[in-house]
Amino acid sequence: MIVMKFGGSCISSIKNLEYFLREVELNLNKKPIIVVSALNGQTAELKEMAFELRPRRVRIDETEKEFRTSSERIEAAERRFNKFISYHRDYANALGIEDFLDHEIEKLNLEFINALKDTDTTFSRYRDAILSAGERYAARLIARFLTENDIEAVAHDSFNLGLVTDSNYGNATPELDSLKDIRKGIQELDKKITHVVTGFIAKNIQGNITTMGPNSSDDTAVLMAIAGNASEVWAYKTTDGILSAQPDLIRNPRRIPSLDYHEAYEIASSGADVMSATSIGLAHLKGKKLKVKSLKNPEIFTTISEESNKERKGIKAVVSKNNITIVRLESPYMVGRPGYAARVYEILAGHGISIDVISTSGVVISSTLDPHTNDRKRKDEEINLSRLERMLHGFGKFTITKENAVISLIGPGVIYDSSSIINRTMSMLKREKIPVRMDSLAEGSCNYRFVIDQKHEESAVRSLYHEFLTWDTASFK
Repeated sequence: MIVMKFGGSCISSIKNLEYFLREVELNLNKKPIIVVSALNGQTAELKEMAFELRPRRVRIDETEKEFRTSSERIEAAERRFNKFISYHRDYANALGIEDFLDHEIEKLNLEFINALKDTDTTFSRYRDAILSAGERYAARLIARFLTENDIEAVAHDSFNLGLVTDSNYGNATPELDSLKDIRKGIQELDKKITHVVTGFIAKNIQGNITTMGPNSSDDTAVLMAIAGNASEVWAYKTTDGILSAQPDLIRNPRRIPSLDYHEAYEIASSGADVMSATSIGLAHLKGKKLKVKSLKNPEIFTTISEESNKERKGIKAVVSKNNITIVRLESPYMVGRPGYAARVYEILAGHGISIDVISTSGVVISSTLDPHTNDRKRKDEEINLSRLERMLHGFGKFTITKENAVISLIGPGVIYDSSSIINRTMSMLKREKIPVRMDSLAEGSCNYRFVIDQKHEESAVRSLYHEFLTWDTASFK
């Protein structure tokens, strides 16, 4: 058995579905479980729909107000959701699928129309229920597509196979204790047909729908592989495996043939669109080999396993992420005071703020806020930061710097030749007249990171790529 995961871009056009079908047909003998994401753009559409339905304060009389969602906005959301349904129906028709709106789909339609009206629940719980539509409709569409092409298939919501998470709506964490239930669910599947499973979504122990965050269909795939004792997980993308830089910054970046789990985890968490960092961590925990494959040319892929190669030098990837906020706290009173930093980070955690890069001196703590986690928590970061500033007022001088970029150099050379890597990096930045605002290197880490003004992001990445990856072939031997 293998698990094949297909992202939204892999199933959102007729041409890509031809590649998808070819891959499934070629690997039917491996008894694949197929995990799919929502069709391109549909999660964003559903997220906007849910946000528009967020309860707002309305006046009841001259003295009293309450939070509620107006009937007009609920009706508008119903019309918008009907367009979502029509989008999938029209796509099904284009694929030659007749009667896509069968009894099961009509039942699903009714479930979501009723969910749109349930605005009395907490917004985060409500939002996740709405967002789950993307994967649930996509899985049913893909199962019907396979069946129409003589591959008998059935769709499953992952929670019906036993997947359970905690209740952190929008960024839920899988409960590893649920693996035994997933294992039982997989064992009970009919082995004579192909099974298509929803990525991204699950349920908590109370039975409420949760979502696991961006790219978490990868998490679903790895969990299915662990529970089902699959030999490998194959994640398909429209790029040629994992690349040595982001294609929007570097033209035709080179493919990385192999990575160990640590390298892959650092690349995923540093801004590159590869697999989710959580899925790589889960695969490492259970020793599952991952392959990130090209949809069009599946013989081209990147392998992620315990050891990628024996080289102890070179950089494998230069990646970046922007729209980063630096929070800086300066105080002479932190010197020699045990627990000072701990109390600061407790306050950040209490505000639901995730920290990424940390750099300290004797009297200064600088931290970057993780934009991905914090964007999921709150639409308006300004409210977040102003409250935070008030809470940290007594700790020292508090400043915020926005519009930064974190640049990461990842590879074995960072571990075994860090002084040379850092020296070459700083020399390049000096030549380009790019000032560094923060930097960070943990002992034994393969990831050297620094923070700059994001207006320099593109030039820094291009110069570093030229410095380390245009001529340096050691890391690709």
